[in-house]
Amino acid sequence: MTSLAFVRGKVSSAVFLDKGADGVHLDQPSLAQMKISARASSSSKNIIRGLLDQGTIQSAEEWKLWSGPLHQIDDVALLPVKLFPCEGTLTSNALVDHIQRQGQPDILWVEDRQAPPYLQQIFENCPDSFKIVYGKHWHPWKIEMLDQYDLCLVDEADQAEKIQQRFPDVPCGVWDKLIDAEHTHHPLPVEKKYDICYNAYLRPRKEHEVLFQAMHALKDRQLNCVCIGGDRHGHRAHLEQLAKALDIHVEFVGEVGKADVNRYINASKVGVICCRRDAAPRALLEYLAADVPVVVRDDLLAGQRYVDSKSGIICAVEQFHQGLATALDQLEAFSPRAQFQQKFSYGQVMQTFTRLLTEAGFGR
Repeated sequence: MTSLAFVRGKVSSAVFLDKGADGVHLDQPSLAQMKISARASSSSKNIIRGLLDQGTIQSAEEWKLWSGPLHQIDDVALLPVKLFPCEGTLTSNALVDHIQRQGQPDILWVEDRQAPPYLQQIFENCPDSFKIVYGKHWHPWKIEMLDQYDLCLVDEADQAEKIQQRFPDVPCGVWDKLIDAEHTHHPLPVEKKYDICYNAYLRPRKEHEVLFQAMHALKDRQLNCVCIGGDRHGHRAHLEQLAKALDIHVEFVGEVGKADVNRYINASKVGVICCRRDAAPRALLEYLAADVPVVVRDDLLAGQRYVDSKSGIICAVEQFHQGLATALDQLEAFSPRAQFQQKFSYGQVMQTFTRLLTEAGFGR
């Protein structure tokens, strides 16, 4: 039986020393803080679910560390989550015992760039696991311990080239993000209440200001926009003040479930990606799957390959307002969902990923 273990390299997503000291009871807010919920999906975990569904692997679980006893959480997140007691050194003897007792996972999948002590400990105890990493970053060659991985996933071909120059022995492959385009992200027969949708966390690097300034430049149109996403670092107050100062119509709906994300996108005419520093945002595919065209800036570091003339517009940040105007004026010229189904359907994405696994030597 082929098994997989998933672990995040980012300490704040994998280690929770303020949880579990008084027992194993965890309410929904505590689970959400530990990124254990149906919303806490990731590009990696979506593919892992695909590997389970198609039978490439038979079992998968996520590993996290906390201050409580050994505990497992099922049926809350995309994968079962095992919580291991954590020592002050950010390592876990209980996790080592688990590996020795259950055996090394056939696949060890790491998300994020860092290599904290618990990840180094896992590597030491899983020398035979096939190790995959996705750095969730536009500079994946900066992944720590990259030379110890059997496959590095990247979002663009030029990233793969740079890794091969620095780490010629590390197999590297461009993968496509996977979303559920049948049950979660799909067209709905709803009124187009909004002109624009931006599905992104409220944080500085998402550069909502680019959109707001573009809307201000088109103020005669009186465009309205919905911003989906939780507040990060208290950024919402700044954006609300900016929208008011620019006299533009913006509705902030916060972080919502996937069904509501799809509903808001469907209620919009155009979706946008305003930032430069992003790693092929899945929101691009969520717009396209809902049959909503996109406007993307031309210096987005990863993800432009998801957009063509039938699915949206790529424009310089200085002309973002012109790109918006053109998209809104030519909605009938786009066929986003047809392009999505042609290039990024479940079957195609999983076929591409399975090929990457084979080429990197998994299963030999």
